[in-house]
Amino acid sequence: DVTMLDSTTAVAVGYNGVILRTTNAGQTWVMIDSGGGVRWNAVAFGNARNGFAVGDGLASARTTDGGETWSYSFYTGPVNLLSVAYAGENVIFTADDSGWVLKSTDGGYKWNASRLLDNGPVRCVFFSNAAYDYFAGYAITPWSAFKTTDTGQTWVEERVPFTRSDVPLRGSFSSSNDQVFIVGYWGIPSSQQPLILQKSAADTSWQVCAPPTPLSMPCALQDIDAPGGYVYACGSKGVIATTNVIAATWRYTPYVAGITGSLNAVDFFDMLRGFAVGDSGVILYTDNGGVMSVGEEPDIMPKE
Repeated sequence: DVTMLDSTTAVAVGYNGVILRTTNAGQTWVMIDSGGGVRWNAVAFGNARNGFAVGDGLASARTTDGGETWSYSFYTGPVNLLSVAYAGENVIFTADDSGWVLKSTDGGYKWNASRLLDNGPVRCVFFSNAAYDYFAGYAITPWSAFKTTDTGQTWVEERVPFTRSDVPLRGSFSSSNDQVFIVGYWGIPSSQQPLILQKSAADTSWQVCAPPTPLSMPCALQDIDAPGGYVYACGSKGVIATTNVIAATWRYTPYVAGITGSLNAVDFFDMLRGFAVGDSGVILYTDNGGVMSVGEEPDIMPKE
């Protein structure tokens, strides 16, 4: 996973306990060894200094200095934390693979839990940071989307047009209006097709968006971010898809040379500057909204 703190500072997390930090838009990265070999699945920041990372086995990490140093909590158990999001500077939500969403109001020291599923993962939790609807949030499961408008005190299941072959993975609010997106994939592994759903925060029904063009390119979309008037999604085979915020037409960007695996996370500071990270330590950075030459080479993080 990756998140941007400002126009040049970002933190990325991944396998084998790796936490990386850059302060110069990815020209150089500092590796922070968290020990234990944990797989970090997600990272988020409430402001430029306070951040939280979660991983397998209920592992968590907290920073109060913008990611320069971290304090860790490691546990042994079968439950994995899959996602983390802020709904205020000290209000943190995490989701796990056993159907629970956990909430902390003190920066991650004490937690209260809400069970959304009896059996199955809550793959993603995310919140709006727009002034009109700050505390709206969603939790995405394999079968539905749960919405909260009271900072997680109650969760209401929304009807989503998922089919048995759909695999929803991640979601995002637009930072410029009330649009909400979910991405994933559908179909068998050899011919996966992108899944994109969209609605306004006030709508009660989700709409299935037309897949990115060209239609002949099978892929799974792994993550999405919607800064300003644009939306960016990334996925398997190094794919990055873009559209404007009304999602009239999704299009693939050119392939980046050297990427054959999946891009698993994307995060933008504004409409132009953002990172995408993926398998085998791949890091991509753009300062022009993803416009890149086909021959551009990716940066590579230390491999697993």
